[in-house]
Amino acid sequence: MNYIIGTGNFGIIVREFLERNKIKISGFIELNPTDVRALHDNVPIVSLQKINKDDVLFIGTNRYNHKWIQNEFAGIATLKFADEYLNVEEVESINFSPNLNWSREKVEDEIRYYFVIRRNVSHKKEDSLPIILNSLDIVVTEKCTLKCVDCSNLMQYYETPKNADSIGMIANIDKILDATYIKTLRFIGGEPLINKGLASMIDNVYSKWKHKVTSVEIYTNGTLLPRPDLLAVCKNNPVTFYISDYGTTSKRLDDVASILKENDIRFAVESNLTWHDCGRVLPYYSENIEYKYANCCNAKTFSLLDDYLYDCPFAANFHNLYDDVEKTDRDSIFIPGLNKSQLTEQILAMQLDDSPLTACYYCKGRDYSSETVEIAIQTKEILKRPINLVNEYS
Repeated sequence: MNYIIGTGNFGIIVREFLERNKIKISGFIELNPTDVRALHDNVPIVSLQKINKDDVLFIGTNRYNHKWIQNEFAGIATLKFADEYLNVEEVESINFSPNLNWSREKVEDEIRYYFVIRRNVSHKKEDSLPIILNSLDIVVTEKCTLKCVDCSNLMQYYETPKNADSIGMIANIDKILDATYIKTLRFIGGEPLINKGLASMIDNVYSKWKHKVTSVEIYTNGTLLPRPDLLAVCKNNPVTFYISDYGTTSKRLDDVASILKENDIRFAVESNLTWHDCGRVLPYYSENIEYKYANCCNAKTFSLLDDYLYDCPFAANFHNLYDDVEKTDRDSIFIPGLNKSQLTEQILAMQLDDSPLTACYYCKGRDYSSETVEIAIQTKEILKRPINLVNEYS
């Protein structure tokens, strides 16, 4: 019998393509130990105890957990990937299950992302293929117009937030793009529209590197209007604004959307958002650390903060806030002073390394078992950082 490991939206996509190729799926395997659902996409969720050695398990996740799954599930049944069955070109003609919560554009992007992951986890250092990053988050400011208690990027902990220096940031972006190709370049914060240098950063990307970047996105919370210089740059280049809809908290959302529409700038309003309880710095905690990193939804979400390139945005802001916690070569890359060859080698090493980050030991985790929280709850006070980060688990 055939099963799919993973009960997210990508598992539904894998099932669609497998069954189009006459491979009948009997059930799903759930990776979240706390999940009590009986069905996924109207198919049973089956426990591992019911799997036989002659069954086939298709890996149906698009996280960087493929090596972990291969280690954990080795010997239980035959493990297979869905590479040969997934086809972006067919997406437009498929009527996907109503249980799939993604747009066709999202489906196409996630299938492409899956192949980036597959290539990276099987990549050999001696390969001459170029480095491709699925995404790069550029943190242009620590400042924000909101103070969300559960901000996953830890903005609620900053006592003296600052904007990134646009000249230094442009220099670092240039060095990274000289060494890699990037599918999606995302400008984030805090609230990125606070930084008056944002337009110059985007203009530089398109004037020098449009052949190395597939798409550019700006993530905003709907409280500030884009400046005229930013509108001008985005009108002349393919930039997408993603506006988070936090209800009345996003008090200028309609105005932002109207201005973008008037200027024929692509945008999407993200409503019905789900936040997970991962916006906290915790004392050192090593339990289940390999699982936590392997199944993290933000693993390999490369983030540029000041002069450092990090494996994920939590790690970026954690080390920025806690400069007394040792930072290793696994955690970050200090960009200034590196030539192209050195930077290429270090980015490739970070991309291929599946070991947990130092920040993982202080993070609640962003795996399948993370609880949800109410979105955008505001606080008037800067949250107190834990004074002692080491406890009995260390």
